[in-house]
Amino acid sequence: MLKRLIGIPVAVAVLGILMINSSACSNDKLPEPQMVMCGDTVTFDNQIQPIIAASCALVGCHDGSGGAPGDYTSYALMLPNLDNGQVQDRVIDQMDMPIAPISISADEFELIRCWLEAGHPEK
Repeated sequence: MLKRLIGIPVAVAVLGILMINSSACSNDKLPEPQMVMCGDTVTFDNQIQPIIAASCALVGCHDGSGGAPGDYTSYALMLPNLDNGQVQDRVIDQMDMPIAPISISADEFELIRCWLEAGHPEK
């Protein structure tokens, strides 16, 4: 009986602490998301080509072998899918390219986004 009487105040105290902590958390605000601003001009030749070569223009993918639509082994061959928005749609909008296990880093993603926003310059 004594254990039961001691357990009730402890349970009430724990619930009280949880309620105080949960109400304090409801007032927390996340910082506003920061949009990364594109600084220097990103070009295919200087920054994007190595990303494409390592993540897209692979055997069985966008290497012209027919594994995936489009040949990304050169800027000229990739240009039709840049101009029609296919690269923008799949890499930036849908974020379903490249396909796992291959991935690009957040920095590489931002470089590609900046490059596409700038009109995908070659040089």
